[in-house]
Amino acid sequence: MSEAIEARPWRVPPGARVVVYACLSPGVAAPKAQPRPAALRNVLRYVEKRGWTVAATCVDRTAVLSSRADRPEWPKVLAMVEDGRAEGIVAPSMVALWFHPEEHDSFMGWLEKGASP
Repeated sequence: MSEAIEARPWRVPPGARVVVYACLSPGVAAPKAQPRPAALRNVLRYVEKRGWTVAATCVDRTAVLSSRADRPEWPKVLAMVEDGRAEGIVAPSMVALWFHPEEHDSFMGWLEKGASP
């Protein structure tokens, strides 16, 4: 079972609006008794515990190791932060944000531009 990784929040005060982003395998169906997969529930608990507000939850039904170019929800996540509708991104793992080295460099460049809180 996936668990949210406890990481020290980076300058994110209570009340901040965040986008919850995850990649879920298209072959995994959520059980009817628990409509949200465990990884997503854990991230939502993490957000709630810190007093953050969920501005949106975006889920790509694709393998987490897939390229971000193949994830239709990813540009929406970035746009929410860039447009000021959210102040941060929370994901069940860093791999959801980048896996390939060039994606890491691209994401770090995006952060350095000041698109993040």
